[in-house]
Amino acid sequence: MAAVIGVGGVFNLARIARPWALDVVLVVGVAAAFAECVAGRRWRSWRFTPGAIVVGVIWLAVAGLVAHSLVPPAAYNVHDDLEKYFALPVRMLATGTLGVNPLSSLGAETLGAQAFLHGFVAAHFPLTYLGALDTWFGLLLCLGLVGWGRPVRGWGVGAVAAMVIFLAVDPLIVNVSALFSGVALMATAILLGVALEEAKARPLAWQLLGLVYAALVALKPTFGVFAVVHVGCLALLRTEWGAPRWASVAWSLAGAVVGLMPWVVLHAPLYLHSGGAPVIPPGPTLEVGLFSGQVSDYGTTQRAYTLVALVAGVVAVAGGFAMWRGRDPNRPALAGVISAGVTASVVYLLMMEAGAPAVFGPFGATRYAVPLLLAALPCGLRLLESETSAGTGRWHAVAAVGVAGVVVWGFLPSTVQRPSQWWRERLPLVFLAQATPAERSDYLAYNRAVFRPTTRARLDWLQEMLPAGEPLVAWVSTPFLLDYRRNPIFQTDPAGLSQRWTRWPEGAHYVLLEHRGFAVRPGPELQRAAESGVPIDRLTASRALVFLADLQRRARGAKVLVNDGTYVLLRLEPL
Repeated sequence: MAAVIGVGGVFNLARIARPWALDVVLVVGVAAAFAECVAGRRWRSWRFTPGAIVVGVIWLAVAGLVAHSLVPPAAYNVHDDLEKYFALPVRMLATGTLGVNPLSSLGAETLGAQAFLHGFVAAHFPLTYLGALDTWFGLLLCLGLVGWGRPVRGWGVGAVAAMVIFLAVDPLIVNVSALFSGVALMATAILLGVALEEAKARPLAWQLLGLVYAALVALKPTFGVFAVVHVGCLALLRTEWGAPRWASVAWSLAGAVVGLMPWVVLHAPLYLHSGGAPVIPPGPTLEVGLFSGQVSDYGTTQRAYTLVALVAGVVAVAGGFAMWRGRDPNRPALAGVISAGVTASVVYLLMMEAGAPAVFGPFGATRYAVPLLLAALPCGLRLLESETSAGTGRWHAVAAVGVAGVVVWGFLPSTVQRPSQWWRERLPLVFLAQATPAERSDYLAYNRAVFRPTTRARLDWLQEMLPAGEPLVAWVSTPFLLDYRRNPIFQTDPAGLSQRWTRWPEGAHYVLLEHRGFAVRPGPELQRAAESGVPIDRLTASRALVFLADLQRRARGAKVLVNDGTYVLLRLEPL
């Protein structure tokens, strides 16, 4: 996946990220995997032990459950997904690049890696299947890494316990942005660092780890915190006769730079813009109760996530104690245990104590920390299991089962409600768990209406009102239904309006605005958000209000081409 994301940056920079190019990547990837397994005779090393079979049965059961329930889901986030993320792969496949949009958050919230991965789905399936990339493929990839990432011992009690922990922690799914794809790369980084050390790989080979770090940042820049802390732990723990082996770490950083460079260059025109950094308006701050037992609207408690971070820290201490006693010469796995646990604990505390009050709020900070918790604790337990001897293996199995029981208990009732909601209602979105039946019905009805042919036909008719090739600024709830081949389109949303590079696109005189509808944010709602206790919400809402006021000023002398009560299409006079 990391290599594919790196290729995605190159393809977008070269403006060839079209369906045929993605098919080439897919064919080459399948051929390479086949050659590695068959021609390289890797299949001879496969061992179908009882534990591996048990893990396989669980993996297949989860695959069937998720495929039945969420492929495709009954609803998507009407703001994050339908208004923002869905348009990115559509635009890329139509134009060959994610390009530069001064009214978008692309380049800040994500560099475009998840959109590139979404392109593989959008190129061959209806857009309603876009969520399957993360909630099906990504989840199963993570579960496979947890179960088979290290050799499965005996009946696989330790592996099963780690899988149960992974499934019990509520991932807080709110949109199709990187979640399980990020978890998979974090788990890969944890396990790959150990594998490279165990194989006594040359320093040059550590560029592979750097590519994983680069892919994480390209998926979501907040994942970069994991990369920084994790590589720092490796630098301190990877010692040889007391002297740090900085060459391997340096090559890891070099690999990260190489993998990330195409994505950075793609967005360089935005980064080089001279606009000032947006200032978050002052306002109230929500308290972060790390050990709060209050059940949130999403069916979880903050205490449960803090418990996972603490347990990950305890596992790291256990790894450190085993390393200190030196009973086993196989130190790389113990170093992996320590680095995973320390990274999870440190990043979680950073997110909650610094990120929450300054930017994200408690829920947002928790959501950004969850991928690390999902990767670190299960992988840490699996690595620690590989260090146990035959005599202590039973005690590790008992401890792993105990940890799994504690995590399951901590996430009640979410561990029961979540699969039920997935199975009966085909809804992965966590914020719909506590919605009233009427609210849920309206949400589902809107999602069904969006994908009807009449909705696309209406936008096609509106787009035909302006000349082909003319740039269009569009703030609509379904920009993915627009024709990106016919016109250069600058779609926007509140997140896109809160960036330091936000400015009116040069040469754009046509504006399409959806001003009434289920997903349209009314002025009073934006005003309330501008005064909320979540700093990032205050910023996005206040900047959206400023943009709308500026648009009203521009519209005074504009020509109204269409105003059907839902959409208004304007031709602005040049300033």
